[in-house]
Amino acid sequence: ISLLREAYTAMHPGLHRYATPAEVESRFDAVDVYFSSPRTMGQAFLAFTRLTASIKCGHSYPNFWNQSRAVQQALFEGQDKLPFEFRWLDGRMIVTADHSRERQLPRGTEIVAVDGTPARTILDSLVPLARADGSNDAKRVAYLEVQGRDEWFPFDALYPLVFPVRDTLFALAVRAPGAAVRSVTVRALTLAERRTQ
Repeated sequence: ISLLREAYTAMHPGLHRYATPAEVESRFDAVDVYFSSPRTMGQAFLAFTRLTASIKCGHSYPNFWNQSRAVQQALFEGQDKLPFEFRWLDGRMIVTADHSRERQLPRGTEIVAVDGTPARTILDSLVPLARADGSNDAKRVAYLEVQGRDEWFPFDALYPLVFPVRDTLFALAVRAPGAAVRSVTVRALTLAERRTQ
């Protein structure tokens, strides 16, 4: 944290674009205090992610691609990925492709809750961790979608760190188009399985 503070203070051209020097120092101080107690690798990654996101620079974040292989395996490759692609539409998590074994999530299904946590709460919890310039929250929301064939999806990396996955199954509250809310259980995917979809 001291090295990050020194580097950002000396070299980051936008460090004070959206915050005063005192506000930036306060954020670094808070993370310094946080690390005065032992932290897990996941807690450390989240702390650095939250700190860099607060600078509101889309280029400043703990890059998934640049982590050591050991960090990637420990934090990002577990069987803790939601088995579908989705978009955020007006704060609602909408399925665009179902990759679950159960095939109970047709395109257009709304995921109302995951393991009892409302989808909107999930989004609100992750937006402060998303990288984007300035107050561009629309970019942050889009950053937290799972679409297409990217090597890493930020949602896949951040969601299990904020909402630890208890086992390899997700209990979902879902609303298919034109239907009532119902409960389904789906098996979580590993990163390797996500990449083969």
